Amino acid sequence: MIQVGLAVTSEQSTLVAIERSGLPTLVGATVLGVGHQSPEAQQAAAIKEFLRQLGRGPKQVVFSQPGEHAQFVYGRLPKVDSASRSDLARYRLKDRIQDIEKCALAVSVVRTSLEAEDEDVLVIASPKASVEVRAQMLQDAGIEVAGCETDAQAMLRVLWNDRASHGQSLQTMAFTLVNIGLHTTRFVVVQDNTIRFIRSVKFGIDHLVKHLSAQTELSEGAIFNAVRSGRARLLTDFRLEMTEGDSTWLLDASAAFEGLLGELRRLMNYYRSMSRGRSHGGILDQLVLSGELVALDGFTSWIGKTLGIRVHALNPFSGIAMDVSPETYHLVNQNPYRFIVAAGLALSPYGLPEAQTNKYGSTSSPQLARI
Repeated sequence: MIQVGLAVTSEQSTLVAIERSGLPTLVGATVLGVGHQSPEAQQAAAIKEFLRQLGRGPKQVVFSQPGEHAQFVYGRLPKVDSASRSDLARYRLKDRIQDIEKCALAVSVVRTSLEAEDEDVLVIASPKASVEVRAQMLQDAGIEVAGCETDAQAMLRVLWNDRASHGQSLQTMAFTLVNIGLHTTRFVVVQDNTIRFIRSVKFGIDHLVKHLSAQTELSEGAIFNAVRSGRARLLTDFRLEMTEGDSTWLLDASAAFEGLLGELRRLMNYYRSMSRGRSHGGILDQLVLSGELVALDGFTSWIGKTLGIRVHALNPFSGIAMDVSPETYHLVNQNPYRFIVAAGLALSPYGLPEAQTNKYGSTSSPQLARI
């Protein structure tokens, strides 16, 4: 079975297809110029065409839901079978979830033991209407829909797999995940295997591109491509060195990057003020970066030095086998960081036999609940 992760923003859709029979293998990936703001028929047609060109037999799609639209609630429930867990959570935790009757729920076990009668669970409540609209659009186009997850869940799954491949466990780790997208930056704090904090700010690669395009005759598209494809380098004095054709440009990026730093510092300070007891022990001293800007040469090290923290760039395809065309290999190798949400969705345990889910860490990671 091939599982396709579909991550949708306002203006584009990122898709990753992974063969889930045996060792997870990347078999396709693309970025489409359609998003939430595009007509539904146009979105569905573009996605269907990608699946047609991919070939390779049966496929199912898992699509994303913005994490800031969801509620993350932790609680304790009596042990029941997985089929009954959602109904039990809806009854027992109804006072802790706003507008629960309008929400789709996903429940996963965070911590359990054979001796205990209860278990710790994570409940993710997402607006039912927005989930159903996108699912219906895909189904009307003849696309098999396996389910929906928040982008935070998908990103954390990639991080989980990355840490597990290095023999580390998220059960005892504390970190902050920062995903810089096209228009927004997502900020997710995780500690003790628990999502503590999620916020989004209006800063994305488009802010940088618009700032730079005002200084030169180059088009925004040319600057986008240079940053995404590794033909640009961030210097220590906030200038961006960019190659286009036979020309090299030096552009002042200080205002744009100072804006990003300001947002990161503001979010860190806000989290510290809300959770003084939980912000110690280095939780905000380790950033995991992903998204559009991470491909910019010098960006990751610059963030670390400027903020005085440890920074790690998260490649969602690290440790995953590839069976793709030369064009697709070039696309994902050029900037793998932009595919983190779609890759996490494609690695979801939907459709896998129960015996296989332990192999991918799904029974112990809270981010793997499905909507």
